[in-house]
Amino acid sequence: MKKFLFIILPIFLFACCKKEKDTVTMHNLKGMVFNNCTDSGLANVTVYLNINDGKNTSVSQTLSDAAGNFYFTGVQIHSSSKYSYSIYIPSKSGELATTLEYCGFGGATMYFNYDEADIFFKPRVRPSFLFLNSYFVNSNITSNQDSIIIKYTQKIFNKNVTNLPNIFFSGS
Repeated sequence: MKKFLFIILPIFLFACCKKEKDTVTMHNLKGMVFNNCTDSGLANVTVYLNINDGKNTSVSQTLSDAAGNFYFTGVQIHSSSKYSYSIYIPSKSGELATTLEYCGFGGATMYFNYDEADIFFKPRVRPSFLFLNSYFVNSNITSNQDSIIIKYTQKIFNKNVTNLPNIFFSGS
């Protein structure tokens, strides 16, 4: 019995105290900011790479090119399970936007682990409408009882996001 205890006890202690081996490899992360409504890339979008080691988060950023592609070069990817990774695109308000570059969109987050670092990432964003300002130069409305109803349509926006309206009304 004592021999058995002297053999099993060191094996048990070794197995309990064994630390997870962390292998670090360099990767070039690449992907495309995908416009979910037009099936194309979205240019000039800031893309963030978050690396969390359980205590601290390091953040890198890059800008998507004219085709919507983005790149993070020389990223250290750890095999340890205590590290978590994500590609993050924050939501952006399109309020008072005057051109497409300032159009708002709903952001996206993609989580991945060390063995998924070589995939081509496609975070999907949903652009919103540009701010629309309507006014009438020569108004013949003279009574509070008069009303104007305006119908706006945007058919491209609804292509891949079927639960959103492509026709909306405004009235006063």
